[in-house]
Amino acid sequence: MSVLSAAVLCITYLAVLVGPGAVITLAAGQRGWVVVFAAAPVTYGVIGVFGPLVPLLGLRWSPLTMAAAVLVLVVLVYAVRRFSRTGNVAPAEPFWHRSRHYVLVGALLFTAVIGLIATYDASAGFTAIPQWWDAGYHANAVRFIADTGNSAPGALRQFAAPLATSYFYPNGYHVLDATVYTLGHWSVPQVLDVCNGCQVGVFGLSMAGLVKQVSGRPALTIAAGVLACAFTGFPYDVIVWGPLFPFTAAVAMLPAVLALCVRMVAAPTVGRIAVAALAVVGLTAVHPSVMIAAAIMVALYLAQRWITANRVSVA
Repeated sequence: MSVLSAAVLCITYLAVLVGPGAVITLAAGQRGWVVVFAAAPVTYGVIGVFGPLVPLLGLRWSPLTMAAAVLVLVVLVYAVRRFSRTGNVAPAEPFWHRSRHYVLVGALLFTAVIGLIATYDASAGFTAIPQWWDAGYHANAVRFIADTGNSAPGALRQFAAPLATSYFYPNGYHVLDATVYTLGHWSVPQVLDVCNGCQVGVFGLSMAGLVKQVSGRPALTIAAGVLACAFTGFPYDVIVWGPLFPFTAAVAMLPAVLALCVRMVAAPTVGRIAVAALAVVGLTAVHPSVMIAAAIMVALYLAQRWITANRVSVA
Protein backbone atom coordinates (compact mmCIF):
# COMPACT_ATOMS: atom_id res chain seq x y z
CA MET A 1 0.00 0.00 0.00
CA SER A 2 1.51 3.33 -1.03
CA VAL A 3 2.06 6.09 1.47
CA LEU A 4 -0.41 8.33 -0.39
CA SER A 5 -3.15 5.68 -0.39
CA ALA A 6 -2.47 5.00 3.29
CA ALA A 7 -2.75 8.72 4.07
CA VAL A 8 -6.10 8.97 2.25
CA LEU A 9 -7.40 5.95 4.16
CA CYS A 10 -6.22 7.43 7.47
CA ILE A 11 -7.95 10.73 6.76
CA THR A 12 -11.15 8.94 5.72
CA TYR A 13 -11.15 6.76 8.81
CA LEU A 14 -10.54 9.71 11.15
CA ALA A 15 -13.28 11.72 9.43
CA VAL A 16 -15.79 8.90 9.99
CA LEU A 17 -14.59 8.33 13.57
CA VAL A 18 -14.42 11.95 14.69
CA GLY A 19 -16.79 13.91 12.45
CA PRO A 20 -20.21 12.64 13.59
CA GLY A 21 -19.34 12.75 17.28
CA ALA A 22 -17.87 16.24 17.02
CA VAL A 23 -20.98 17.61 15.29
CA ILE A 24 -23.29 16.09 17.90
CA THR A 25 -21.11 17.37 20.76
CA LEU A 26 -21.21 20.87 19.29
CA ALA A 27 -25.00 20.62 18.99
CA ALA A 28 -25.04 19.75 22.68
CA GLY A 29 -23.43 23.10 23.43
CA GLN A 30 -19.96 21.80 24.26
CA ARG A 31 -16.91 23.73 23.17
CA GLY A 32 -13.13 23.47 23.30
CA TRP A 33 -11.14 20.29 23.85
CA VAL A 34 -14.18 18.33 25.03
CA VAL A 35 -15.47 18.35 21.44
CA VAL A 36 -12.28 16.61 20.32
CA PHE A 37 -11.89 13.95 23.00
CA ALA A 38 -15.62 13.19 23.12
CA ALA A 39 -15.91 12.73 19.35
CA ALA A 40 -14.91 9.06 19.03
CA PRO A 41 -17.09 7.60 21.82
CA VAL A 42 -20.05 9.75 20.75
CA THR A 43 -19.68 8.52 17.15
CA TYR A 44 -19.81 4.96 18.42
CA GLY A 45 -22.85 6.06 20.42
CA VAL A 46 -24.59 6.84 17.12
CA ILE A 47 -23.85 3.28 16.01
CA GLY A 48 -24.95 1.89 19.37
CA VAL A 49 -28.33 3.60 19.07
CA PHE A 50 -29.05 3.15 15.36
CA GLY A 51 -27.07 0.01 14.54
CA PRO A 52 -29.73 -2.35 15.96
CA LEU A 53 -32.58 -0.04 14.88
CA VAL A 54 -31.77 0.30 11.16
CA PRO A 55 -32.44 -3.39 10.28
CA LEU A 56 -35.70 -3.29 12.24
CA LEU A 57 -36.82 -0.44 9.96
CA GLY A 58 -36.03 -2.55 6.90
CA LEU A 59 -33.05 -0.38 5.91
CA ARG A 60 -29.44 -1.16 5.03
CA TRP A 61 -26.57 0.30 7.00
CA SER A 62 -24.45 2.57 4.80
CA PRO A 63 -22.58 5.88 5.05
CA LEU A 64 -25.83 7.60 3.99
CA THR A 65 -27.75 5.84 6.74
CA MET A 66 -25.15 6.89 9.28
CA ALA A 67 -25.32 10.49 8.07
CA ALA A 68 -29.09 10.44 8.50
CA ALA A 69 -28.71 9.01 12.02
CA VAL A 70 -26.27 11.77 12.91
CA LEU A 71 -28.70 14.40 11.60
CA VAL A 72 -31.52 12.96 13.71
CA LEU A 73 -29.40 13.05 16.86
CA VAL A 74 -28.11 16.56 16.14
CA VAL A 75 -31.66 17.88 15.80
CA LEU A 76 -32.84 15.98 18.88
CA VAL A 77 -29.93 17.02 21.11
CA TYR A 78 -30.09 20.65 19.98
CA ALA A 79 -33.86 20.82 20.46
CA VAL A 80 -33.72 19.33 23.96
CA ARG A 81 -30.93 21.69 24.99
CA ARG A 82 -32.55 24.69 23.35
CA PHE A 83 -35.95 24.28 24.96
CA SER A 84 -34.76 23.12 28.35
CA ARG A 85 -35.22 25.87 30.90
CA THR A 86 -32.85 24.49 33.53
CA GLY A 87 -29.47 22.83 33.69
CA ASN A 88 -27.82 24.68 30.81
CA VAL A 89 -25.32 26.85 32.70
CA ALA A 90 -21.94 25.22 33.26
CA PRO A 91 -18.90 26.65 35.06
CA ALA A 92 -16.22 28.27 32.95
CA GLU A 93 -13.31 26.08 31.84
CA PRO A 94 -9.85 26.77 33.39
CA PHE A 95 -7.98 29.32 31.31
CA TRP A 96 -5.02 28.11 29.28
CA HIS A 97 -2.67 30.38 27.38
CA ARG A 98 -2.89 29.82 23.63
CA SER A 99 0.67 28.48 23.46
CA ARG A 100 -0.26 25.60 25.77
CA HIS A 101 -3.03 24.55 23.40
CA TYR A 102 -0.53 24.55 20.55
CA VAL A 103 1.91 22.39 22.50
CA LEU A 104 -0.87 19.92 23.34
CA VAL A 105 -1.84 19.71 19.66
CA GLY A 106 1.78 18.99 18.78
CA ALA A 107 2.06 16.35 21.49
CA LEU A 108 -1.06 14.55 20.29
CA LEU A 109 0.04 14.67 16.66
CA PHE A 110 3.37 13.17 17.72
CA THR A 111 1.58 10.34 19.52
CA ALA A 112 -0.73 9.67 16.57
CA VAL A 113 2.15 9.60 14.08
CA ILE A 114 4.19 7.21 16.25
CA GLY A 115 1.24 4.81 16.43
CA LEU A 116 0.61 4.93 12.70
CA ILE A 117 4.27 4.45 11.80
CA ALA A 118 4.60 1.48 14.17
CA THR A 119 1.49 -0.15 12.77
CA TYR A 120 2.44 0.63 9.15
CA ASP A 121 5.81 -1.03 9.65
CA ALA A 122 4.43 -4.03 11.56
CA SER A 123 1.65 -4.72 9.03
CA ALA A 124 3.80 -4.51 5.89
CA GLY A 125 2.34 -1.18 4.87
CA PHE A 126 -1.22 -1.69 6.17
CA THR A 127 -1.68 -4.89 4.16
CA ALA A 128 -1.47 -7.74 6.70
CA ILE A 129 -3.36 -8.71 9.85
CA PRO A 130 -2.55 -11.46 12.38
CA GLN A 131 -3.41 -14.93 11.08
CA TRP A 132 -4.75 -16.50 14.26
CA TRP A 133 -7.65 -16.47 16.68
CA ASP A 134 -9.99 -13.46 16.49
CA ALA A 135 -8.46 -11.64 13.50
CA GLY A 136 -10.39 -13.67 10.94
CA TYR A 137 -13.63 -13.18 12.85
CA HIS A 138 -13.23 -9.41 12.93
CA ALA A 139 -12.35 -9.26 9.23
CA ASN A 140 -15.35 -11.42 8.32
CA ALA A 141 -17.64 -9.29 10.48
CA VAL A 142 -16.57 -6.09 8.72
CA ARG A 143 -17.04 -7.63 5.27
CA PHE A 144 -20.40 -9.19 6.24
CA ILE A 145 -21.83 -5.87 7.44
CA ALA A 146 -20.51 -4.03 4.39
CA ASP A 147 -21.92 -6.60 1.96
CA THR A 148 -25.31 -7.17 3.60
CA GLY A 149 -25.94 -3.80 5.23
CA ASN A 150 -27.17 -5.71 8.30
CA SER A 151 -25.90 -3.86 11.38
CA ALA A 152 -27.86 -5.86 13.98
CA PRO A 153 -25.57 -7.30 16.70
CA GLY A 154 -27.21 -10.71 16.34
CA ALA A 155 -26.76 -10.84 12.56
CA LEU A 156 -23.16 -12.05 12.85
CA ARG A 157 -24.62 -15.43 13.81
CA GLN A 158 -25.01 -16.20 10.11
CA PHE A 159 -21.29 -16.86 9.67
CA ALA A 160 -20.09 -17.29 13.28
CA ALA A 161 -22.64 -19.74 14.68
CA PRO A 162 -25.29 -20.54 12.02
CA LEU A 163 -26.84 -23.34 14.08
CA ALA A 164 -27.30 -21.23 17.21
CA THR A 165 -30.87 -20.31 18.14
CA SER A 166 -29.75 -17.05 19.75
CA TYR A 167 -26.61 -15.02 19.24
CA PHE A 168 -25.34 -11.60 20.28
CA TYR A 169 -22.00 -9.94 19.62
CA PRO A 170 -21.38 -6.20 20.21
CA ASN A 171 -20.51 -4.95 16.74
CA GLY A 172 -20.00 -1.20 17.06
CA TYR A 173 -16.33 -1.54 16.11
CA HIS A 174 -17.17 -3.57 13.01
CA VAL A 175 -20.03 -1.31 11.87
CA LEU A 176 -17.77 1.74 11.85
CA ASP A 177 -15.03 -0.12 9.97
CA ALA A 178 -17.62 -1.40 7.48
CA THR A 179 -18.73 2.19 6.93
CA VAL A 180 -15.16 3.19 6.10
CA TYR A 181 -14.72 0.11 3.89
CA THR A 182 -17.69 1.05 1.71
CA LEU A 183 -16.33 4.56 1.10
CA GLY A 184 -13.29 3.45 -0.91
CA HIS A 185 -11.57 0.64 -2.75
CA TRP A 186 -9.51 -0.55 0.19
CA SER A 187 -9.35 -4.11 1.42
CA VAL A 188 -10.66 -5.21 4.81
CA PRO A 189 -7.12 -5.83 6.18
CA GLN A 190 -6.13 -2.31 5.16
CA VAL A 191 -9.12 -0.81 6.98
CA LEU A 192 -8.45 -2.90 10.08
CA ASP A 193 -4.76 -1.96 10.12
CA VAL A 194 -5.46 1.76 9.83
CA CYS A 195 -8.13 1.51 12.51
CA ASN A 196 -5.68 -0.22 14.85
CA GLY A 197 -2.93 2.27 14.07
CA CYS A 198 -5.22 5.18 14.90
CA GLN A 199 -6.06 3.72 18.32
CA VAL A 200 -2.70 4.95 19.64
CA GLY A 201 -3.64 8.53 18.82
CA VAL A 202 -7.16 8.03 20.19
CA PHE A 203 -5.69 6.72 23.44
CA GLY A 204 -3.36 9.70 23.73
CA LEU A 205 -6.21 12.13 23.13
CA SER A 206 -8.43 10.24 25.54
CA MET A 207 -5.81 10.28 28.32
CA ALA A 208 -5.14 13.97 27.76
CA GLY A 209 -8.87 14.66 28.00
CA LEU A 210 -9.16 12.85 31.32
CA VAL A 211 -6.09 14.47 32.86
CA LYS A 212 -7.19 17.91 31.67
CA GLN A 213 -10.63 17.38 33.19
CA VAL A 214 -9.49 16.21 36.62
CA SER A 215 -6.36 18.35 37.04
CA GLY A 216 -6.55 21.27 34.62
CA ARG A 217 -2.72 21.36 34.57
CA PRO A 218 -1.27 21.92 31.08
CA ALA A 219 2.11 20.23 31.67
CA LEU A 220 0.53 17.10 33.14
CA THR A 221 -2.03 16.95 30.33
CA ILE A 222 0.63 17.26 27.64
CA ALA A 223 2.80 14.62 29.31
CA ALA A 224 -0.12 12.19 29.46
CA GLY A 225 -0.79 12.69 25.76
CA VAL A 226 2.83 12.06 24.77
CA LEU A 227 3.44 9.06 27.02
CA ALA A 228 0.34 7.28 25.73
CA CYS A 229 2.28 6.09 22.67
CA ALA A 230 5.23 4.76 24.67
CA PHE A 231 3.86 1.60 26.30
CA THR A 232 4.27 -1.79 24.65
CA GLY A 233 1.53 -3.43 26.74
CA PHE A 234 -1.19 -1.17 25.35
CA PRO A 235 -2.21 -0.86 22.67
CA TYR A 236 0.49 -2.64 20.64
CA ASP A 237 0.49 -6.04 22.37
CA VAL A 238 -3.28 -6.52 22.44
CA ILE A 239 -3.51 -5.65 18.75
CA VAL A 240 -1.20 -8.57 17.97
CA TRP A 241 -2.07 -11.11 20.67
CA GLY A 242 -5.73 -12.02 20.64
CA PRO A 243 -6.10 -10.13 18.43
CA LEU A 244 -8.36 -7.97 20.58
CA PHE A 245 -9.32 -5.27 18.08
CA PRO A 246 -12.65 -4.11 19.65
CA PHE A 247 -11.19 -4.36 23.15
CA THR A 248 -8.30 -2.12 22.08
CA ALA A 249 -10.68 0.47 20.65
CA ALA A 250 -12.81 0.43 23.80
CA VAL A 251 -9.89 0.79 26.21
CA ALA A 252 -8.48 3.62 24.08
CA MET A 253 -11.75 5.54 24.59
CA LEU A 254 -12.22 4.61 28.26
CA PRO A 255 -10.43 7.67 29.74
CA ALA A 256 -12.48 10.01 27.54
CA VAL A 257 -15.74 8.42 28.68
CA LEU A 258 -14.62 8.78 32.31
CA ALA A 259 -13.80 12.45 31.67
CA LEU A 260 -17.28 13.03 30.24
CA CYS A 261 -18.87 11.36 33.26
CA VAL A 262 -16.79 13.53 35.61
CA ARG A 263 -17.91 16.64 33.71
CA MET A 264 -21.54 15.54 33.95
CA VAL A 265 -21.35 14.93 37.70
CA ALA A 266 -19.57 18.23 38.33
CA ALA A 267 -22.19 20.25 36.41
CA PRO A 268 -25.13 18.18 35.10
CA THR A 269 -26.27 20.39 32.24
CA VAL A 270 -28.50 19.02 29.50
CA GLY A 271 -25.66 19.10 26.97
CA ARG A 272 -23.21 17.32 29.25
CA ILE A 273 -25.75 14.63 30.13
CA ALA A 274 -26.54 14.00 26.46
CA VAL A 275 -22.88 13.72 25.44
CA ALA A 276 -21.99 11.47 28.38
CA ALA A 277 -24.99 9.21 27.72
CA LEU A 278 -24.09 8.76 24.05
CA ALA A 279 -20.47 8.07 24.96
CA VAL A 280 -21.54 5.38 27.44
CA VAL A 281 -23.74 3.79 24.77
CA GLY A 282 -20.84 3.92 22.33
CA LEU A 283 -18.41 2.26 24.73
CA THR A 284 -20.96 -0.46 25.43
CA ALA A 285 -21.54 -1.04 21.72
CA VAL A 286 -17.81 -1.60 21.18
CA HIS A 287 -17.05 -3.75 24.25
CA PRO A 288 -19.44 -4.17 27.22
CA SER A 289 -16.75 -5.50 29.56
CA VAL A 290 -14.85 -2.22 29.26
CA MET A 291 -18.08 -0.42 30.10
CA ILE A 292 -18.27 -2.49 33.30
CA ALA A 293 -14.74 -1.33 34.17
CA ALA A 294 -15.81 2.26 33.50
CA ALA A 295 -18.86 1.84 35.76
CA ILE A 296 -16.66 0.62 38.61
CA MET A 297 -14.34 3.62 38.22
CA VAL A 298 -17.27 6.05 38.14
CA ALA A 299 -18.74 4.41 41.26
CA LEU A 300 -15.41 4.86 43.08
CA TYR A 301 -15.30 8.49 41.94
CA LEU A 302 -18.81 9.10 43.29
CA ALA A 303 -17.87 7.45 46.58
CA GLN A 304 -14.81 9.69 46.84
CA ARG A 305 -16.94 12.79 46.20
CA TRP A 306 -19.45 11.72 48.85
CA ILE A 307 -16.73 11.01 51.43
CA THR A 308 -15.06 14.34 50.73
CA ALA A 309 -18.35 16.24 50.96
CA ASN A 310 -19.27 14.58 54.27
CA ARG A 311 -15.84 14.64 55.88
CA VAL A 312 -15.94 15.93 59.44
CA SER A 313 -12.83 17.62 60.74
CA VAL A 314 -11.82 16.75 64.28
CA ALA A 315 -10.25 19.49 66.35
